[in-house]
Amino acid sequence: MPSPFDGLHAIGVDETSYRKGHTCITVVVDHERHRVIWAHDGYGRDVFGRFLQTLTPEQRAPIRVADGDGARWIDSCVGRWRPNAERVLTGSTSSVG
Repeated sequence: MPSPFDGLHAIGVDETSYRKGHTCITVVVDHERHRVIWAHDGYGRDVFGRFLQTLTPEQRAPIRVADGDGARWIDSCVGRWRPNAERVLTGSTSSVG
């Protein structure tokens, strides 16, 4: 069975709260296959970085586009793990650091 992480070209990342009290979850989607490929409790550089560390270099290499809101932690992770990928901002104006 192929890995959901193989053949990624365009990913999206966002965090959302799912409980009263602002318990957050970070979700990564594969835009080409229109599906969620990863989710983890929490948000921020450490959580999104955990996803990117999970990928092998061969799985990270084809990622050309990473989109998400204006959170700086998304920028720093994309810059570290996929510096040649295009960083696209989605419509949200949130700026969680």
